[in-house]
Amino acid sequence: MTVDGIVNDVPLQFLCEPLVHVMHTPTRPIIIRLRIILAHLQRGERVTAGMMAAELHASLRTVARDFDYLVHSLRVPLTYDYRQKSYVLTGEIPPMLIEPSEPGDLRQ
Repeated sequence: MTVDGIVNDVPLQFLCEPLVHVMHTPTRPIIIRLRIILAHLQRGERVTAGMMAAELHASLRTVARDFDYLVHSLRVPLTYDYRQKSYVLTGEIPPMLIEPSEPGDLRQ
């Protein structure tokens, strides 16, 4: 994935598969980690770096980098709510990052 948001050489299965079929290994590709984080945020769930690190079997530093990448590179409207002590969406997720509703729906 390039910084400009252009997906290169990423198997379509990673972009279109439901999250229940993701890899369950100690190291996941960044695109899988980002999709899992975004899925939690879209459902309105409380999302903390600690919770995501535990679920993704990643370090807190890795998850912090993932949040930074979402905000600064992919321009996801995400902020930290100090009252809730968790990350929250403050706007809509860019269309490229939304999971297709049906197979083949690439939401252009």
